[in-house]
Amino acid sequence: MMAVSCVANTFLLYSFTEKNLITPTELQRLLYICFKEYLLRYNEPLFPERFVPGTNGPELLSITEAFQSDGNTREITRFIKNSTGGASIIMQTSTAGVLVQVIWQHYKNHTEEWEKASRMNCAWAWAILNKRRFLEEEIICQEEGMAGLF
Repeated sequence: MMAVSCVANTFLLYSFTEKNLITPTELQRLLYICFKEYLLRYNEPLFPERFVPGTNGPELLSITEAFQSDGNTREITRFIKNSTGGASIIMQTSTAGVLVQVIWQHYKNHTEEWEKASRMNCAWAWAILNKRRFLEEEIICQEEGMAGLF
């Protein structure tokens, strides 16, 4: 498993490099899609933090806290810093790095597909309907994956 900030910073690196800035809500959606795809492929979570059923879809509280002062609709222009003041990313050649790259390439310009892939999922709706604090991995695994992209 790896830190959520490493995965988030890898998406942000692509965002900054391509001058295609994303909002905290869009980052949350990318992280959810990445987590789900990794879970479906490898039957283990990509990172230890669990998603909560947020207002706009699945949400990681660490990401919400990291960009709280920026607001959900403002574009992100900075990395998430670690305890030493640096910003860690995933190696592009690692399994997770390849997955992040494929997800970024597919979703970076497809806001409507982000909506479909991250909000219209059974785990998020199930958690809300059942008043659960977290999305359950077993329910996430029941969602459709991106098999055609890999």
